Amino acid sequence: MVMTKDLRTHMVEPKNKLSTLGLEWPELDPHYYLPQSSVDTVERWIKMADDGRFVNALLMGHAGTGKTSLVRQVAAYTGRPYAFIPLGGVSEPRQFFGRTAFVQGVGTKFIPGLLMLAMEVPNCLIHLDEINRVNDGSCTDPLHHMLDDSRAAFKYDDADQIIHIASNVMFFATMNKGGEYTGTIDMDQALYDRFDYLGMERLPKSAAEKIVREKVGLDLASITRIVGVGYDLEVGLRSVLKAAWHLKYGSSLKEALLAGFSVDLSKIEKALGQETLRKKVPSVDKEVVKWPS
Repeated sequence: MVMTKDLRTHMVEPKNKLSTLGLEWPELDPHYYLPQSSVDTVERWIKMADDGRFVNALLMGHAGTGKTSLVRQVAAYTGRPYAFIPLGGVSEPRQFFGRTAFVQGVGTKFIPGLLMLAMEVPNCLIHLDEINRVNDGSCTDPLHHMLDDSRAAFKYDDADQIIHIASNVMFFATMNKGGEYTGTIDMDQALYDRFDYLGMERLPKSAAEKIVREKVGLDLASITRIVGVGYDLEVGLRSVLKAAWHLKYGSSLKEALLAGFSVDLSKIEKALGQETLRKKVPSVDKEVVKWPS
């Protein structure tokens, strides 16, 4: 495991003041698992950041594969303040940085948004969520400056000021990609090129069963059924956990699956009817480890 510095000791601003800006301090999830190959990649990024190199990471995968959880886990593990920036629905570039509003007694004034504030906080981990869900590709033009290898300062005209990106800021972006995700766009290749990439896949069933057991505490037979049906229906771990909690709090299995998976009853009944067949099919699992260990 990479031994990283406690970055809280290097913060310019105290934690309570940063929290008032909208920054978070995530806690480690003790039940977070990753394939060993992904752990190796993430720990290389952390080591690069500790050595002062710029890190822009792009996590791509289906819904429920742990992308957001991984970003928060990195922030918690490295002791970095965390800024969550949802990009879904951004319709023009200026929305990245803030908004202009009328302030009583002052007049029209530029109000900086969380992204603009976070970029000026040393060691901050900035999470650009749903980076491919902006209204059109031109909306992401400001990101080209922010993610450039030079981390050079750039002028933002609406605020009439120069934006300086603080030392050791890490950028993580997350996105779902596929025809089933309506409202997403193809990302500009020049923007892709500014990121290191990590594909996020569903964990093997054995790892999913372990997480459900540790987080929810159901009996093994119930866990096996919920995970098995969930994986047959190709839902993410988030949906599997929702179904497990419904079962724990008194739902029948079918009710729990309906509540957690948000799919038609007929599909659930079909998957339940295939349980006997499923048990006869051997699975080959990747090496998955708890991270950080």
